[in-house]
Amino acid sequence: AEAGLRMNDTVPALLSRIRADVTPAEWALINRLGLSGIRYYSRITRNHAMLQ
Repeated sequence: AEAGLRMNDTVPALLSRIRADVTPAEWALINRLGLSGIRYYSRITRNHAMLQ
């Protein structure tokens, strides 16, 4: 499954995919950050992809 952000996602679908992809601690942080958390998620997934 594609983990990165796709612009045509609706927010609920996006959030459910993020939640499935991160640890509970990361999810709590992303949730607290709101839209900044979505940007944070997109950055960490790019970092994960570069590390693989």
